[in-house]
Amino acid sequence: MDRIWNGDYFMIKKYALVENNVVVNTIIADAEFISQQSGQWIEYDDSRPAYIGTELIDGILIAPKPFPSWILDSNHDWQAPVAKPAGNFVWNEETQSWVVPVAG
Repeated sequence: MDRIWNGDYFMIKKYALVENNVVVNTIIADAEFISQQSGQWIEYDDSRPAYIGTELIDGILIAPKPFPSWILDSNHDWQAPVAKPAGNFVWNEETQSWVVPVAG
């Protein structure tokens, strides 16, 4: 949930603290609280979540690179070098392929 109604027309939002273009902290707070904090705080929502280590590139939150072989597409999403087939598969960086997960 991006915003929380508390009954007083008061909106709570998600914020990320960014240092050197990398998210170092996230909190849920109101704008007044954020305005009293030092540092670069940006609002975010679930369409582009912020996790510790998420990069801020051109004002867009970019999730950490999942594997060395993956590349960033024009929508700022990470893509495997091979398209994922339909079904339940996981990426194997060593073989550079999608494989069926091993139970265990």
